[in-house]
Amino acid sequence: MKTKFMIIMLVFKMTLTFSSELFYNSNNPESICLDISGNIQAKSVDGNDSYTAELLLDNKIIQQITIKGRRSFKFSLLKNHWYTIRISKSGYYQRLISICTDLPKNKNGLYKFHFDTELIPLTGAQAIDQDALDFPIAIINYDKDAEWFYYNEEYTANMKRQLYKPILARTKN
Repeated sequence: MKTKFMIIMLVFKMTLTFSSELFYNSNNPESICLDISGNIQAKSVDGNDSYTAELLLDNKIIQQITIKGRRSFKFSLLKNHWYTIRISKSGYYQRLISICTDLPKNKNGLYKFHFDTELIPLTGAQAIDQDALDFPIAIINYDKDAEWFYYNEEYTANMKRQLYKPILARTKN
């Protein structure tokens, strides 16, 4: 009986060791390649300064953090996946950011990326294109020219124009 227990414990320990080595091995396609952090710029409407940041993979929440005050959040992302970060706060529209962690085969290591974003208050919602809110405000991926993770500036600028298009149309008339 003791021998069976010892064998089971040994197998269990070997499995844990192997899985942690698999997870952190930089030559493995499933290794962590990006530490992404973010900070939310939003004046509190209701006096509540907390917000929630969720990390999604395949439309499933894999990590959720509630942040109090003006602190930032951080997630560690695996190589070769598409992630979404969803940021939500009471009294505001949620914000989506997409991240592609595909790297060239000759690139390994841990990269870091930090962003600041603003949340849009629910008040004044008639001035926002509601359909545009369903899309990410930014797409972050590996830039081969810069050899670093960066956001697609053109996409983000287009999304901001799309969000505020109703406001711009009214001011021109």
